[in-house]
Amino acid sequence: MLIQTYQIKVTSPPCDPGSERWSAFASLGSDISEVLPYLNAVWTDATYDHTAKVLTRRSGGHALAIRPREVAVSNVLDRDDAERLVRALIAEINEIWAHRGEIVPRLEARKRPTALELYKLLPKTNCKSCGQSSCFAFALQLAAGGVDLAACAPLYTLEFAKQRQELQSLLGGE
Repeated sequence: MLIQTYQIKVTSPPCDPGSERWSAFASLGSDISEVLPYLNAVWTDATYDHTAKVLTRRSGGHALAIRPREVAVSNVLDRDDAERLVRALIAEINEIWAHRGEIVPRLEARKRPTALELYKLLPKTNCKSCGQSSCFAFALQLAAGGVDLAACAPLYTLEFAKQRQELQSLLGGE
């Protein structure tokens, strides 16, 4: 097991004092730099900087950052939520580390698609079924990781199957 010990600190975001959402920081008992290229290979939606040794991704409405001695999770409800999320993330990291012999590590940075790149592949119906005011607003949220592709109902029709596949590929096989 790679990560055996950690300490959690839960804080209010400094940019939003009084926020109802919190951030969790787990200080790790050991350096986990070696796992970052494996995480980058498995988490195809992640952004990785090998030189800076930081991997970021969005998952389940949370921004995640993995550094050599820290795991950070934003947008948590409270300490219990923070502990649950950090525990699950650390279990996933340990599981990937345990299977590293079956994974080809990836050192290259993966480029996150822009809202415009995503928008060009959307149906452009502005139907609002996704909960956004327009397809471009949806693309902005999609690029930021604030919504799931599945929220766009027209994409899941036969007419837009090709665009859906391209979007899924751009977004890392979502």
